[in-house]
Amino acid sequence: MHIPEKTEHTADTGISPTLPTGEKKMEKNRSIECTVNECLHHCKGEDYCSLDRIRVVPREPSPAEERCTDCASYYPDETAKIR
Repeated sequence: MHIPEKTEHTADTGISPTLPTGEKKMEKNRSIECTVNECLHHCKGEDYCSLDRIRVVPREPSPAEERCTDCASYYPDETAKIR
């Protein structure tokens, strides 16, 4: 199975500046629905991504079904494991 390379995680993630509480305020992108709570870019409490755009890549040559693709913009949220 072909596993795509992940996109490089940069400071340009679509995440707003840190709030006084130390939390990051995430602005949801209503054009990108997402239910992957374990992703750093997921708007917790709402099923949206906070990125301006995402990159979807095939898992295998000539994907024929939805499950044959991945979001290459995924970046693990280490704090999601603590919750």
